[in-house]
Amino acid sequence: MKVSFIIFLFFCHTLHAQKNRGKAEHIPQPPLKLENKVDPEELWNSSLKGSKWYFDIKNFNKDYLLLDNNISKTNTLTFIDDQHFQLKIDNKDCKAEIKGSYKIFKGDSVFGSHSFDIRSPHQKCTKEIHNLLSGLVLILYDGQKKIIEIKRGAHAPSLPGQ
Repeated sequence: MKVSFIIFLFFCHTLHAQKNRGKAEHIPQPPLKLENKVDPEELWNSSLKGSKWYFDIKNFNKDYLLLDNNISKTNTLTFIDDQHFQLKIDNKDCKAEIKGSYKIFKGDSVFGSHSFDIRSPHQKCTKEIHNLLSGLVLILYDGQKKIIEIKRGAHAPSLPGQ
């Protein structure tokens, strides 16, 4: 009797499982994170892609970095394509590489934007430049003089009367 009752329970359980087999509860997926779409005409990225810029780490200030086309400097910032960059520091006491992506807006209308998204961890000797690039920065690009100025940015200035 006990054996037949156990077989009966097993049979009912199997029937119930077969009946509900195709009726899995639908779990809604969270919405995909949409990136802020920016018109390519608002960016310097296409103008900078493939270019290499040089700087002197000795003259680096934690709030300011000047890049130019002087090839005698050993440290470089290369805009690999219109999205990715690579920064190489090649000094006697510091050899490092920083990689990531970038969006550099044209004009002074964007004050204090996160222009660089750094994906590589910082080393001890690159901490200051890593902090500058990963924070809010103001980037001034002068194609005529062949210089790029990167300054520590701030939040957008408040409007008068606020």
